[in-house]
Amino acid sequence: MDVNNVLEITDTDGKFYYFTKHNYKNHLDKHPELRIPNFLDRIKKAILEPECVYPSFFKCKDTFCFYYLEFTINNVNRYTKVVVKKKGLKQYVILSAYRPTNIKEVKYFNKPLTSRP
Repeated sequence: MDVNNVLEITDTDGKFYYFTKHNYKNHLDKHPELRIPNFLDRIKKAILEPECVYPSFFKCKDTFCFYYLEFTINNVNRYTKVVVKKKGLKQYVILSAYRPTNIKEVKYFNKPLTSRP
């Protein structure tokens, strides 16, 4: 693993995803769940086994949101959301990750992507 990354993942299609120490540290205050010891494993699971993937409604066209449903309690879902940006051929940087209760992109897109970008 590159010393500048906290996480590196290669999916079954050979796409490489990485979470830099810089991005990780920049999001610690806003998303304290990043401090949970096994949260990096949840990020990995969201990328490798996403419930759904949407284009980001906020970022540029090469940014995508991966969602993994962790659990449902009292009809409230809890997801792991991972936001990635395409950086090159089969290469994606993880911009952020956190645990929302809904899929915000549903408001802006009719359907999720049929596969990982």
